[in-house]
Amino acid sequence: MSEKRLAGWNKQTYCYTRSEDAKFKPGLRGATLHRDFGIAEATGGQFGAHHTILDKEKHTEKTSTGMHTHDCDFQFVYCLKGSITFVVEGVDGELHFKAGDSWMQPRGIVHNETFVSEDYECIEIYSPAVFETETITPEIE
Repeated sequence: MSEKRLAGWNKQTYCYTRSEDAKFKPGLRGATLHRDFGIAEATGGQFGAHHTILDKEKHTEKTSTGMHTHDCDFQFVYCLKGSITFVVEGVDGELHFKAGDSWMQPRGIVHNETFVSEDYECIEIYSPAVFETETITPEIE
């Protein structure tokens, strides 16, 4: 057995979602919509996962999340469609990601989404399922 396994797992249950039942609800940011995958309930809150799309009625190219951090232990993002640009603490210049790209953000790293294309979609997996976000500079909608 691997010595790198996480300790203290909650009891997990089998879960699934079906595309025909997909419902997108308001997300973490003003211009996003999220489809929850049920991972939070299935892991007793240890993990969460969702599919993000943009709310075309609220999204503008001037949208910015503002500089912020997340108090989560793990955050992985896979870009399905479109593109996104970040400024990230400790990285020179901007980071541009497009469909097929992925990234993992360490806990507490300061970052800002400075551009999101109208067709942007991603899958995010994070832990814990509920975490705090500290805003350093305000969001621009």
